[in-house]
Amino acid sequence: MKIFLLFFLFLFLSASLMGGTINPPQKMKVIILDGRNGAKVSGGTFSTKELVGKVHCLFYADPDEKDLNEEASQALDKEKFPLDKYLTYGIINMQATWMPNFLIGEALKAKQRKYPDAHFIKDYEKVFVKEWNLLDHSNAIMVFNQLGERVFYVEGKLTKSQTDEMIALIWSLLGKKS
Repeated sequence: MKIFLLFFLFLFLSASLMGGTINPPQKMKVIILDGRNGAKVSGGTFSTKELVGKVHCLFYADPDEKDLNEEASQALDKEKFPLDKYLTYGIINMQATWMPNFLIGEALKAKQRKYPDAHFIKDYEKVFVKEWNLLDHSNAIMVFNQLGERVFYVEGKLTKSQTDEMIALIWSLLGKKS
């Protein structure tokens, strides 16, 4: 156990010294999107309580900024993380755009078909912006460990080194090297 804790302390300190984006584990406020304030594209309620038991990568995006981190998204897709231990969520800030909700909804349904292993969520009332203090009209990427704690967070476009750092962190959380 001590070796495990020392490894994460080293990982955190080295990332901090290099301007990294790995954060100390942080428990986030529980958010529930229950239909009136948002929902899963596939239907049903979404709760951040789902971010437990596996490693989760969460994208929170303004539809106008949806392609900002496409390179990071493609890099994650290439890794072929084991789906029994890893899940991706795409949460869309539906109020952050001039586009009508039905058009965004159709685009999200198409994305859900293209990426059946990912979960796409609609946030109708900027709940994540308000409750987690995310930037509005932006694109954020977060990684959560198996305990549901946020351990990686970037607002805006990830650099190549941040993307590599995120992938290495995910593999370390999964117990494998990239």
